Amino acid sequence: IVDWLETLTPMDAKDIEFEVGPRSNEVTAVLIESDGTGTPLSAASDGTLRFLALLALLFQADPPNLIFLEEIETGLHPTRLDLLINLLEQRTEQADVQVIASTHSPRVLHTLSESALGEAQLVYRTGKGPEAKICPILDVPSARQVLEEPDQSVDELHETGWFETVMEFAGNN
Repeated sequence: IVDWLETLTPMDAKDIEFEVGPRSNEVTAVLIESDGTGTPLSAASDGTLRFLALLALLFQADPPNLIFLEEIETGLHPTRLDLLINLLEQRTEQADVQVIASTHSPRVLHTLSESALGEAQLVYRTGKGPEAKICPILDVPSARQVLEEPDQSVDELHETGWFETVMEFAGNN
C-alpha cells in the first residue's frame, strides 16, 4: 500500500503510523515521509484520501469481488490517472476482483489498456426522457473502423461527443 501511495501522491510517503489520542482514544492515521515528517490524514488532500481508501480496499486480505467507483477521476491529479488505471488493471488481473467505474474524463479512456477498452461501456441517453442505454464502446457503429485511423483516439471521440452523435444517428439501437 505504501509503495502505491508513494507512487501516486506528491508526498514522499514511506510509512503509515497510527496514533492513539491521549484523551479520546481516537486513532489517527499519519503518513510518514522519508524525512520523518508526519502528516495526519486529516490534513491530506481529498485525492490522497480517496486513493488511500481504494488501496486499503484492493489490498485487504479478502477484497470484495465487485467494486463500484463513481467518477473515478474525482480528486486525483490528471497526471496520476494513468497510475490509478494501471493499479486497477493489475489488481483485477491478480485478484478475483471486478471494478465498475464511471467517468466523464477523456483522459481515463485514453489511459485504458486495449483489453480494458474492450470491456468499456458507453452509457447514453436515448432522447426519450430519463431513459438511458448501455453499449460496449467498440460496438458503437463504425467505432472500430474509426479508431483504426491513425489520427483518431477513443478519448478524442468521447471528448467531441462522437459516440453520442453516432448513437443518436443510428436510432439508439
